[in-house]
Formats: sequence, C-alpha cells, structure tokens
Amino acid sequence: MGFGLVLLETVDKDGKKTAEKMKTRSGDTIKLMELIDEGKSRALAMFKERQAQSMSKVQICEEEMEAAAEVLGVSSIKYFDLHMNRKQNYGFNFNKMLDPKGNTGVYLIYQYARMFSIIGKSKLADPANLEKARTEKSFKITHKAEMDLAMMILQLPEALSMTVADLAVNRLTDLLYEMSVKIGEFYNCDFCKVINSEHEESRVLLLDATRKIMKVCFDLLGMKTLEKI
Repeated sequence: MGFGLVLLETVDKDGKKTAEKMKTRSGDTIKLMELIDEGKSRALAMFKERQAQSMSKVQICEEEMEAAAEVLGVSSIKYFDLHMNRKQNYGFNFNKMLDPKGNTGVYLIYQYARMFSIIGKSKLADPANLEKARTEKSFKITHKAEMDLAMMILQLPEALSMTVADLAVNRLTDLLYEMSVKIGEFYNCDFCKVINSEHEESRVLLLDATRKIMKVCFDLLGMKTLEKI
C-alpha cells in the first residue's frame, strides 16, 4: 500500500501559509504523545468555553470534562488522518483537526450526541419504550429530508465493500460525514420537527437507526464517541 506524506503547515509573520515535509533526522516532527496531549488540551479549552457561555444550570464536573476532552481530542486526530486519501499528501493542522464545523471528528461527534439529546427528550426516552417501538413499529417517510437520511443508512454495505476493495478507509469516513450533513439538514428542516410532532415516534426511530449505523462506522475507525457534549 502506498502512502502520501504528512506535511507540517506553518504560517509566517505575513500570513503566508507553507507546507513542508516533516524531517525525522532533523527532529522536525511531532511526537504521538505530544499530539494526543495537544488534542486533549484544545478540546478541554473548547468545553470550558462552551460551559462558560452556556446559560444552562447543568454544569459538568472537571473529571467528566477531562474524560470527554480526551475522547474528543483523540477521536478527532484519528478521523483527521483516516479521512484523507492515503495516496495523497496532506497538511497537518490542529485548527482544522478540531474545527467544530466541516469535515472533522468534532463535527461528527456533535451530531451523534445531538441525536441522543433529541431521543432523550422524546416519548421513547425510556430504553424499554424504545426497544418496544423498534420491534413493533417502523419509521414512515413523510419528507425528503427523512428520505435522504434513510438512504444514507442503506449505503453502509456498499461503503464497506469499497473500503476493502480499494484499501481506502476514507470511503467509510465519507459515508460518516455525508450522514452527519444529512442529519443537520433533517434538524434544520421546518417540516421535520421531532418532539411533540404527529410523527414523533417515527422520526425518533429514524434517528435511532442512524445512530446505530454511525456507531458501527465509529467503531470500525477506532473512534470513541460521546452521548452528551
């Protein structure tokens, strides 16, 4: 299997960006533990900033925040590397890696946690009720946003086959990202309200099915997830 180079991105005093090859002999590399510590540190700073800006009375303790920051930081580093085409060079950049918007591990985990939040506020919040609905009911497609999300779920077998055939893990990360985008479109659709809608149970089941497929992808990529952020 061929691989591209990991380039170190830098910005000079004039704002000009450059990307140079990391040189092992000259020590111009980033050690793995330094990478993990930096990822965790930046994720922790993000959590603290969000909590400081939040008007919620629910506060996360320092220990929980530390654990969540490690999950978010490490998973984001893994995703940033794996979503690249292995044959091409790419620039190493912490800001891109931990960006809460765009094709990053942070964005995916936020979308994943958001599904848990909505399911937790629904009529099927109780695990027993959700399991009963899974066996006795099915989701009904009432809008294009629901159809788009359901179609993404069905693409997992094809994505797995292409990943193996091409030895390209980014086939799987592409599915995960596209699914997250469709989740966002579903949330932002005025006609796809979940809580207190006439189609609440159906839409919760759709989100639950999406959550399961995302979890399979996360597990295959070696990424841990968070149920709340």
